[in-house]
Amino acid sequence: MAHYFRRVPNFKTSSRLNNKNSNFDTTNVKNLFRRFKLREDIASDFSAFESYSVKGDERPDQVADFFYDDPTLDWVILTTNNIINQTDSWPMANDEFYRYLYDKYDMDIDAIRHYETYEIVDSSETERVVLVGGMIVDENFTFKFYNPTTQSYSELSSEFAARPITNLEYETRLNDEKRSIIILKRIYLDQALLDSIRELRYKKSSDYISNNLKKSANIGLLQ
Repeated sequence: MAHYFRRVPNFKTSSRLNNKNSNFDTTNVKNLFRRFKLREDIASDFSAFESYSVKGDERPDQVADFFYDDPTLDWVILTTNNIINQTDSWPMANDEFYRYLYDKYDMDIDAIRHYETYEIVDSSETERVVLVGGMIVDENFTFKFYNPTTQSYSELSSEFAARPITNLEYETRLNDEKRSIIILKRIYLDQALLDSIRELRYKKSSDYISNNLKKSANIGLLQ
């Protein structure tokens, strides 16, 4: 992301440093209120993207290197997936994941978090789903349904209707869900890079100093 932040413009504001010489001292800081987004005609075109599953401990810069031959375009990968906070939205590496688990659950990562239903299909020719899988239920959940083959009601005990989900399994599932991302196809890359330059630069106004710098008296003038 370092190369992206070089593109982000600055604003000149009053210095808040302890060693400033006077109240008139200023400093330049990054205007994080400005953020590049893919333009609407590209973002809404499904054919402009391809699906990808992040592998193992793969980082955004490695994905960018694989698709664009340029690891510094990691910000394109993150922007395409609307990821602002990489820590929260990118799958954790294995070591980081287990540190997170032990910090959160101490030694109880294999403890049961909740129970989830199995998908139950009746034995008729239509193979009708009579119980949707993945619903969170109580430990003692039982399920009763009409079986058209036997023309009678059948009841499943909790052992056959639901299964325990551990903290480890639950958190692994959440982490793995973050692996499904989309990639902007390479033929659209140059246009996205040009758009990012145009969108992040400042337009001329009373606060304008340069394409990359504007003065700001208060936070309301940052955008």
